[in-house]
Amino acid sequence: WAEAAALALGAVLLLLFLRLDGDTTLLWAQWQGLCPENGNLKEKDILVLPLDLRDRSSHEMATKVVLKEFGRIDILFNNGGVAQYYLIQDANQDVFKDLIEVNYLGTVCLTKCVLPHMMERMQGKIIIVNSLVARLKHALK
Repeated sequence: WAEAAALALGAVLLLLFLRLDGDTTLLWAQWQGLCPENGNLKEKDILVLPLDLRDRSSHEMATKVVLKEFGRIDILFNNGGVAQYYLIQDANQDVFKDLIEVNYLGTVCLTKCVLPHMMERMQGKIIIVNSLVARLKHALK
């Protein structure tokens, strides 16, 4: 199960997962309906679910849909997140709240939804690739 925005690193890594793994679920946090070229995969191998990391109430439902479709989650690849392009001294508190809401709390909540399934199976991997300050400039830049 790979979760990422449809931009840059997220898109590249999702394409790699698609080529390496037969059963891949894509959760696009942005650009609903966008699906990358899927190479040799068949439609039954891919499930695309739109997901907003801010909407934590949807995480459990998405987890249930994935488990119903594929029966298991082997890897949760957390790569969704947002970046803000402000100098720290120019950013208001809402900028920081949004970074925390999406990049931290969204990732933690989605992981908490998947973790019980992995613990029950006594296997699974969780990979987290995001940064709380991805593009936030400091005062010296």
